[in-house]
This record gives sequence, structure tokens and C-alpha cells, in this order.
Amino acid sequence: MRIKPFWGYTFMFGLMMGITVALLFAAELYVRTFIPQSVIPRYVTDGPYGVRINYPNIDIWHTTPEYRVNIRTNGQNMRSDRDFTYAKPPGIKRIVALGDSFTFGIGVDVEDHYLTISEEYFKQKNLPIEIINLGVPGFSNAEELIVLQNEAFRYDPDLIILAFYQNDLSENIISDLFTVSDGELVQKNEQYLPAIKLRNVLYSVPLYRYLAERSNLLYMVRRIASDYVYKARLNTNAKDSTVSLQDEKEAAAERSEYRRKLTASIIDRIFEVTQ
Repeated sequence: MRIKPFWGYTFMFGLMMGITVALLFAAELYVRTFIPQSVIPRYVTDGPYGVRINYPNIDIWHTTPEYRVNIRTNGQNMRSDRDFTYAKPPGIKRIVALGDSFTFGIGVDVEDHYLTISEEYFKQKNLPIEIINLGVPGFSNAEELIVLQNEAFRYDPDLIILAFYQNDLSENIISDLFTVSDGELVQKNEQYLPAIKLRNVLYSVPLYRYLAERSNLLYMVRRIASDYVYKARLNTNAKDSTVSLQDEKEAAAERSEYRRKLTASIIDRIFEVTQ
């Protein structure tokens, strides 16, 4: 049997790699030109109490067709340029904000964030008030409740702000952290860390982090995959939490009602524990 010399295999491998890179480069140019994406990498990891937290000390850029903003976090995983002690300084009042990407501040520089602007306003009025931003992109009210109980209260807040967005109705189902049983809110699972292990591995690779912060093609592929998983998990968890009905319209109505009931129960519990 005649064996090809080593350089022949090397040439073929190099040629295939070159063609692959060229095709990916062409696809990237096509997406950037005709279907530009909002490249908004989420730097979240597993927290000590079963839900996601932001990466500490990041300094990255979010780039979309409408804006380009710098995203920085402090050493305590917050969207802030300074750290905070758990012990409240004498004479200081504290506000802690809970929420998702709107509270985290995707889309605005930290100087233009509504919490930063509010704190600056208080300073101008000589009101000694600190505002602590515990927002995490993608959060649900269920995760915010867990953060409230395990982290927010450690800062001895005088006021809690809960930011709400309409997709929280679905996010609370997807997280599968709580359920409503006999009219009572019950914790169903101890943690919700979607794809965190995979994300941590990928972000440990410098080339992937470089592409994640710049590539329209990669972000489009990630978004499509994420949307598919989101819808599948929403449908599965919603069906598991409600009675099985033969009529699909009745079933859909029941699942919709359950989303509202679950969300209301979680917000009620947030209000109760803050009192």
C-alpha cells in the first residue's frame, strides 16, 4: 500500500482550514452588512446561592447598530466603578435595586444609568444616600427574590427598588425556582444556572472571548440557539406546572393565568420579606 507523505496530509488539512476560515469570514461580512446584530455578550457566572451573578471586574463593550457603550463591573459583581462594604457607613441611607438587564444597564454607560443619575441628584440635594445596583442581565423575579434574601439584606438597605419588565412573567416560569401550591409560594429548586458551566469554559478561551465581544455571526448563532432553548423550556415548565387539558385554547389560557399567579406570588413574597 502506498502511503501519502506527511506533508500531503498537512497540506490538505491546511487547505481545509483555510477554506473554513474564508467561509466564516465571508459569512461574518454578510451578517454585518445585511443583518447586523447587537453584540451584547453576557458575562454571568454561578453565584454562591444558586443563581447567576455578573463577572467581577470586567471592562468590555456592547455594540449595536444604535449605540456602543462600555460595560464595567466592580469587585462585587455590580455595575459600578466603586466597591461597597456590607456595613453601612454612619449617617448613610441605602437603596438597593433588583432587576434584570434594564437595572444592570445594558444600553447605557454607567454615567447615564438611572441609578447613577438618581444618586447624583441626591448628592446635589445634600442627601447622604448610596444606591447599590444588584441587577443581572436575564434575571427573573424568582432570582431577584433569592438575591434579596441572600445578598441584598447584607447591605442593610433602607429601601428596595424592584424593577419589573413584562418578560418576567415568562422568566419566572423558565427559572423553575418556585411554584404555587394550594395558593402558597413554594421553592421548587435550589438553583437555576442555565448553561453556566459551558459559558465559563468558553469564556476561558481567549479567542472565544475576543469573538464573543466582536462577532456578529457568532452572536446571531448564539441568539438563535438561546431563543430555541428559551421557548422549549418555557413550554415544558408551563405544562408541568398546570393541569393537562384536552383543549389547547383552555390549556394556553390556564398557563397564562398561572404565569400571572406565580409572578404575583413572588412579588408578594418580596414585599413581605422587605417588611
